[in-house]
Amino acid sequence: MASGKNYLTTQKYFKPNYYEAIKYIIPNYLTEDDIENFGQDVDLRDQVLNSNISLADNLHTIIEVSSIENTLFSSIDTLSGIAPYFVKQNNLTNITTRKFEDKILAPLGKSILEYDTSAQFSNYISGTLLPSIHLNDPTATFVDGHSPSDTHNYLIQNLSWLYFLNTSGPNEFFDPSTLVTQKIVSNIFEGKPVETVDGIKMLCEFIWRDKHTAYYPSVFQA
Repeated sequence: MASGKNYLTTQKYFKPNYYEAIKYIIPNYLTEDDIENFGQDVDLRDQVLNSNISLADNLHTIIEVSSIENTLFSSIDTLSGIAPYFVKQNNLTNITTRKFEDKILAPLGKSILEYDTSAQFSNYISGTLLPSIHLNDPTATFVDGHSPSDTHNYLIQNLSWLYFLNTSGPNEFFDPSTLVTQKIVSNIFEGKPVETVDGIKMLCEFIWRDKHTAYYPSVFQA
């Protein structure tokens, strides 16, 4: 026990390793009783995290984001290329109303101020804008002289998840572009940014509705 006491008094504890201290404090027989009565289930948060890692690794099977060779996004179709978009601290999805206005609407000769209601804005987004910036096949031009490949990279840089999800679901049970319209209207039109967490939530709702059951924890499966 002396070694355990020494460990307890000298070790610094954080969330990832506090269990080490508990092992010294709680008698073994109580831990064994817990395991016998309740099992050793994986923490639900770990299940969600693991499912997101698997989803990132296999995203190309659900959403195929084309890579453009010899550009900043030449590896976007790989795990190393897409994984940073799953980490909120990277701040790769932070689309403010001003950014959306300056980078997307203004080059197309549009402004949020033209729309008196969210319904009017929604009609423009779903009926005109999104069809012109469909994932991997954009027809809109935001910078003079840009090729479709240039525009593709431009949209990755400026819209990220709002662009990635502007596509069709392979199972055809649910169209993720509807989530994009809803998010642009509920956030951008109301002056709130669209951030990484919003993108991941849309992605998770999409895989749920489009029935990609391999990518969410079994506890959520009916």
